[in-house]
Order: sequence, then C-alpha cells, then structure tokens
Amino acid sequence: MTELFQEKWRAISTSDPLKSVVSGGALASSMAEVFMAGYQTAMRQSFGFDGPDWAAFCVSEGADGYPPVTINEDGTLSGYKTWVAAAAVTQQFLLKVGRGAEARYLVLARDAPGLTIEMKAEAEFLPELGVGRLALDHVFMGPALTLDRSQLKAFPKIEAGCILLAFLGFLQANGQRDVGAIIEILGPQVMAEPLGPALEELALAIQNQLVGDSYLDVSMRYWERDRRLIDQYLKMLA
Repeated sequence: MTELFQEKWRAISTSDPLKSVVSGGALASSMAEVFMAGYQTAMRQSFGFDGPDWAAFCVSEGADGYPPVTINEDGTLSGYKTWVAAAAVTQQFLLKVGRGAEARYLVLARDAPGLTIEMKAEAEFLPELGVGRLALDHVFMGPALTLDRSQLKAFPKIEAGCILLAFLGFLQANGQRDVGAIIEILGPQVMAEPLGPALEELALAIQNQLVGDSYLDVSMRYWERDRRLIDQYLKMLA
C-alpha cells in the first residue's frame, strides 16, 4: 500500500462516513485500495478512531511459529500479531491481548518504544495491500478500549458494508453511473443501521451489478486475481 493512496485518502476523508467511503473507493486503482478505503471507515464506525492516521485491528497470532502477544511480569507486552493490513503506512494498532471474556483491547502507536513492523512476503492475493507482522518487545500498554461483545460481533458486517460501498464508489468513478442510485438509496441505511436489512439488499444489488462484468478487466488491474475480496463478502451476506 503506497503512501500516495493514503495521502489522497486523507485529502478527501470527512466526518461523513458515507461520503468518505465512497470517495475513497473512487480513488482506488486496485482491490487492495478498495479494501483500505472501506476498512478505515469501518475502524472509525466500530471503534471510534478519527483523524488522518490509519488504524488496524490486530487479532491474528500464533501463525508460522511466532509467539502470541502476552503480558510480561512487569506489565509490558511481548509477542507478535501476524496479520496487519497496510502495515507500512498504518499508524495506530488496536490489539486484542488474551482470549475470551478476559481479553483486553489496547491501542498502540507506531512509534511506541519496542514496537517494530516486519513486512511479509508479497502475497498472490491483494499483493498491493502490504501485509506485515507487529513485533512487540516489552512495549508498555497503551490506552485501553472498553469493547462489549456486540461491538466485536458487529465488526465483520460493518467491515463488509463499508468495503462494498467503497467498491461501488470505484465502479461509479469508472463509468458505471447507474450504481449512483444504489449508493443514494442504500448507502445511508447501511451507515445508519449496519446490521439492518439494507446490508443484504446492498449485497444483492452488487451481485446483480457484477453480471457481465468484463469491463472490470480493463478498469481495474488484476480484477480476476482479486475479485474474491468482493465475492467473500457477498457470500457472507447471502
């Protein structure tokens, strides 16, 4: 993920989440950029992040033999989170530490002493996303967020709705003007009630839009390679 896309996103980001997510999607030139346009709005909608800095929800751990994040005897954090989106340009990290009802949710800044980013090898799927690992070596705990079960359970669907709206923004910017009506009608409903029936209606409308989608081969690089980003959300909401 390039700093150029991040800077463009910052320039158009507003306090209106629908406008931000659609405008962000309109800037995208790859599915990775569509993902991040939606993902950043979802982080703000779900967890209250604001301002120009990008944020990532860091949950995955234990992969490839890397030790999970644990609390040391001195109260600091050590270990790895093994999947961080746009790791090279993300500034805030929301970490899940522990499991189950005892889990804590902490925010760490990129410049926290003892925190380093390790970029992973480029993946075949969404290679432009720039996934990395978060390595912690006796990092002092950051501010805690109090998150209830309903917030955490809702995040996947909020993320799905935001990414699908960003995708519509991309389509609209690339000549599919008829999607404007979908955005106008369903967008406000999805933002206001992200778990409501409008989300499934949005997924169905996009599914219909993708019938005869050969134009995407021209307007988006590597659409066939990365289209499963959209397909997985449509399947989840079916």
